[in-house]
Amino acid sequence: VAWRWLAPFPNLFLGLTPLITYLSAREAANTAQHIPLDRLLLETDAPYFVPRTSVKVIN
Repeated sequence: VAWRWLAPFPNLFLGLTPLITYLSAREAANTAQHIPLDRLLLETDAPYFVPRTSVKVIN
């Protein structure tokens, strides 16, 4: 799926959210494995969208 966007747009970068850490998002995690590192943006939605493995603590 990612290559449909990456191939025709050489200046395009893709970002990932913590969604890829959820077991129900297998397709997203699989897609993430195929994104070249030089086209990948790391981003955060913290504290609103935390990885599955994080403990949700209210301050």
